[in-house]
Amino acid sequence: MLRYELGNPDPKAFNITVVNTPTQAQAATIPTGLDAAMLIHPAFLKANSEIGTVGIMNSFGYTEGHYKGPAGEGAGMLLPSVKKSAFYPDGYYLHRSFWIGSPNVIRNDPALVTAFVLAQQDAVAKLSATKPGEVSDLAKKYWELPAELGSKVVEDDVLFKRGWCWPTEGDAAALLETSKYMVDGKLIQKPLAWSQVKGGFEMAAPLVKAAYVKSGGKPDAPGFKDSKAQDLRGAPAWDMPSWAERT
Repeated sequence: MLRYELGNPDPKAFNITVVNTPTQAQAATIPTGLDAAMLIHPAFLKANSEIGTVGIMNSFGYTEGHYKGPAGEGAGMLLPSVKKSAFYPDGYYLHRSFWIGSPNVIRNDPALVTAFVLAQQDAVAKLSATKPGEVSDLAKKYWELPAELGSKVVEDDVLFKRGWCWPTEGDAAALLETSKYMVDGKLIQKPLAWSQVKGGFEMAAPLVKAAYVKSGGKPDAPGFKDSKAQDLRGAPAWDMPSWAERT
């Protein structure tokens, strides 16, 4: 957001001091001493509903209700600068989370890993066919949101947009590109290499593919490289290209 809206990714260039807070819930209250906070969607929606915390812009590239700037005023406007991001059309940031497995488990109990991934896909498929508010209610203990607000979180989630859980080249690129942003923001000294990123997926990739096949997945399924998708995809983890192929 700093890079594409203000021209410099280094917070210090704008006299911004970045601090961590113990919980998202605390950050959402904008405690005394903080001017603004970056929040996950459930924490923002809860604080907005209960104490009136207001949003300026979101990582998908849209303005929130408290926005006032070159694009105009109010919520729902797509900021042109987001289209310059390596993560577009996802937004300024690629919203991805990964299951991390112990190498010992992957090597010694591959059937367990495949069963776990297959179970996740089964859950994603079934929940994708469920009303978003009902899905939200399953997480109410953690989100503490009514169905009408929690459904917004569900609808924004990439798993529900896709209807499947298989990791792709585009998802892996989240790690690569984020490392570049961290260099520009002076948080780390050098970015990751694509070989490092790809290597993080290689051990489990055959087991993920086995789950894909068991779920009825077909080779070269068009969903992986859908050019009209509103999220970055690409080849599945088991067919991830080399750096030379990517460039």
